[in-house]
Amino acid sequence: MIDLNKKEIFKFLIKEFHTQSLPPVIKRELEIPLFSNKIITIYGPRRSGKSFYFLTKFKT
Repeated sequence: MIDLNKKEIFKFLIKEFHTQSLPPVIKRELEIPLFSNKIITIYGPRRSGKSFYFLTKFKT
């Protein structure tokens, strides 16, 4: 059986997550040489903005 106290804590954490504001956007000075004769690799941890950078940099 689930402890009601744990269930209430879980509900509180979910509610708190949904009411928090987003963290501020950190502007980065990243320049990637796209037209070089070399292979460019962008690596980093999950959800660090690798794909987002390309989506915002090259939107049409």
